Amino acid sequence: MSFKIVDKSELNVDLRKSNQLLTEVTVASKDNLGLKLDVTEGTTAVVMIAIRKSSDVAVFEEVSIKNGQLEIAWMDLLQQWHDHSKFYADVFIQIEDQLFKPILDVEEKSRFLSEIAVNEENISKDQPVYLVYGTKGTTMTLAITKGTLYQMAAEKLRTSIQVTKFKMSKTGYRFELEISSDDELNIEPQKFAMIQRTTIENREIDYPVEISKKSAKEIILRGKIDKHGEWVPFNWDLYIEFTSDNWSLRGLLEVKKMLPLVALKVDQDQFKKKIDLPDSHIMYPYMTVAGNLAFTYRPLEAYETPKVLRTERWAVRYAKLMSPIYRRRNIWIGYEKNSFGAHDNGYHFFKYVYENNKHPEMYYVIRENSPENKNLDGMRDKTLKFMSWKYFVYLYSARLLVSSDSKFHVYNMQRRDSALAKALMRKKNVFLQHGVNGMKKVPVFHQSQGWLDFIIAPSQFEKDHITVPLWGYEANDVAVTGYARWDSYEDKTGSIPFKQIFVMPTWRNWMEGMSREKFVTTPFYHEYQNFLNSPELKEMLKESNTRIAFFLHPYFKDYVDLFDIDESVIDKYGYLEVDMGEEIQKSSLMISDYSSVLWDMYYLKKPTIFFQFDREAYLQDEGAYLDYDNDAFGDMTFTADETITAIKKYIHNDFVEDDEIERLRPKYFNYVDKNNAKRIYQAISANEERLTELKEDITTRRIKKRVKAKVAKLPIVGKAAKKVSKPLKKFVRR
Repeated sequence: MSFKIVDKSELNVDLRKSNQLLTEVTVASKDNLGLKLDVTEGTTAVVMIAIRKSSDVAVFEEVSIKNGQLEIAWMDLLQQWHDHSKFYADVFIQIEDQLFKPILDVEEKSRFLSEIAVNEENISKDQPVYLVYGTKGTTMTLAITKGTLYQMAAEKLRTSIQVTKFKMSKTGYRFELEISSDDELNIEPQKFAMIQRTTIENREIDYPVEISKKSAKEIILRGKIDKHGEWVPFNWDLYIEFTSDNWSLRGLLEVKKMLPLVALKVDQDQFKKKIDLPDSHIMYPYMTVAGNLAFTYRPLEAYETPKVLRTERWAVRYAKLMSPIYRRRNIWIGYEKNSFGAHDNGYHFFKYVYENNKHPEMYYVIRENSPENKNLDGMRDKTLKFMSWKYFVYLYSARLLVSSDSKFHVYNMQRRDSALAKALMRKKNVFLQHGVNGMKKVPVFHQSQGWLDFIIAPSQFEKDHITVPLWGYEANDVAVTGYARWDSYEDKTGSIPFKQIFVMPTWRNWMEGMSREKFVTTPFYHEYQNFLNSPELKEMLKESNTRIAFFLHPYFKDYVDLFDIDESVIDKYGYLEVDMGEEIQKSSLMISDYSSVLWDMYYLKKPTIFFQFDREAYLQDEGAYLDYDNDAFGDMTFTADETITAIKKYIHNDFVEDDEIERLRPKYFNYVDKNNAKRIYQAISANEERLTELKEDITTRRIKKRVKAKVAKLPIVGKAAKKVSKPLKKFVRR
């Protein structure tokens, strides 16, 4: 059955004005939605399914009603909505010129009618699941919601889970948790499943479950997490697998909430709660930003030695003691990815501040073994050696972080629960950004996450279409300045005796922790091997005096040597082996997939190719703010052969970008000059007072909130509140 997706404004009816129509759902499967209606025989209807808080409406036209039965085949629609995040939608039926909202005659506890998985094989925790249900209230209207498997199971069964006890030892973690419900709790726990936090590859480790107590509305479970199983980095979440007569799919419920005392026990320095595993790996529980329980498995970093940990501990104690003095100094800290780089916006802004003597108390953090350490020669008096005593003291005492990456790149990406980590959480961060946004969604940068405080935007377009409406920042928290590194950009294609094509694929999150053996079986490896080893490509490069610079994202460092490269036409580089910005300026063409570096090439008025062989998987895992088909500023290819054809076109036209691509440039760039760093400094200075204030401690605030909510529910507190409410109101009025 055909349907179309339209905007609500295009409908000939107002969905806010509808009548009621008593309805019985006769079938709700992945193939069909069937309804029994009390209507005139032989009529036809238009069925509309409208997503709330969205303009999208799916419209099925001329649906026949026979013997009071209406049925739509909606499998194609459910598959089309596969990539939507969790949503709620309402069903409407238009018969002739009247609009109806179907009403269900069911009990409150039976309002969830059916759960549907479009793909019922190998259902993972993130498998999209649809629920057909009646909305809450005395009048239940027909609706549909979509979320992940575990979200929908919790929604239908209306369960609440919290960890009530947690004990740590050198061999594992013992815990007790409570499952409760306002209704009868009709589930049978089967096991605990520790599941890696990824949406593509499903990795699970099972643990036995012990039922300590069970009643109609409550179940107490006990379990233990230890080092058995095939752990891979990094983050894992705990689930209860169950069976139930009320749930037809795989039963999974996520274990998240903790009692405040449990949260305090979990939220301590990871080196006090870790389990040591083989090959210098550790495992430990932690509390997420949202206050939930999770686990990490990871390798120890080279700098996580007893000596460095001791230095950190004593330096932080010293900084606390001397805080009144250091606080007055108004220290700013600059850095880049993992404190290892000195070439991006963080470095170029620091360089501007240093050379122009704008803020004498700004310092730059870098690792001693970084190949870009040399870029700081001449600025050593303001350089902090990563993990040194002075670094720990200044980082703890800093009043502002100014960086092209998130705040934990200046410290330890995997360490969020030490005293220094918690101090970092209270500092505000000016986010200079690593690249122009649009190619992929970055929910971690949303205002609700609390990581960023002031955003430097490259354009008004990004501010108006992404940073403010989608990330959730206020307009005065975003400054349109351009990027500091662009101040140093110029066309350097004439500085090398050949034409260079810069090829840089971006990282895929689902490859995290992947073995080398597994990596060579991926579509990523096969597509790039086919591309780089194409005889046609090699011949074309040789004939045109062109070379490829194959540059891999830093997370690919363990796989660089696996690519078979013909060095007569291809140069292969790992992270920081060359200056990426310098190579972009030398290049005549760039090939990437979803990387923001494509914008840098476009800024320099050079052509780009988007090689997106795995677009569907990437959009499922990452998503994008831009529509690749309509907003991309380059050629779009999906196979190695198509990419080679596009390269041939640009070689033949001397690497000149297409006219329609060139016309898009003013839309994406406000400034093309050498004053971006100056504008950034002016924006920070104008907001310095509020940016150098410490934020409230998140952990303390979260626990206070939960304790306050618990206390407020106590009967004695409720009665006391009522007694004092009227006198308080009178006092306030005075």
